[in-house]
Amino acid sequence: MSLEEKINELEIRRILVVDDKPENIAAAKQYFGALEQYGVKVEYAQSAKQAEEMIKSAFQAKDKYSIVLSDLEMESPKCGLDVIRQAIEYLAQGFIVSGFDGSSTGHGMYTKIYPKKVLPSYIEGTKQKAWVWEKAFEAVIKHIATEGKALFDSTERFYRLLKKEVTLTDYLVTSGMYPFRELAGLER
Repeated sequence: MSLEEKINELEIRRILVVDDKPENIAAAKQYFGALEQYGVKVEYAQSAKQAEEMIKSAFQAKDKYSIVLSDLEMESPKCGLDVIRQAIEYLAQGFIVSGFDGSSTGHGMYTKIYPKKVLPSYIEGTKQKAWVWEKAFEAVIKHIATEGKALFDSTERFYRLLKKEVTLTDYLVTSGMYPFRELAGLER
């Protein structure tokens, strides 16, 4: 199945890419610019705060994001998790795409994708390269097409039933289905 067919089948219409490094955004634009021919609108934010505002505004305008790809560390450690929480709250599929050096000390020669169930979970290369964004997006699309879509559809239905009486993130955390448990310090 071609990328265009997958995008149409999964109803991906709008993507937000969040990264505080201009060179990473430039590489992302190089790759994601080609998706416009498939009717996908791709937008970019250079901070967690800006991304959270964009996610909320898009949802309120009834033009929510389909996918949010966020760096983990920007203006503060792990603020990318706040972006992903916001994405989930406003019914977008969220993924952390972060630089990784194989240790806990920071960025390096790998790009790590969370949740861990996305395979491959890391790419040998940095986000300064358009091909790394391509590989990350392919992994995300593959994940959504399999188990990610089913989980997202069921949580979206649950969220609509509750009419926001309980936040979707709270529901996912308490039910053990929150896909970023390890990053959020919720692993048991």
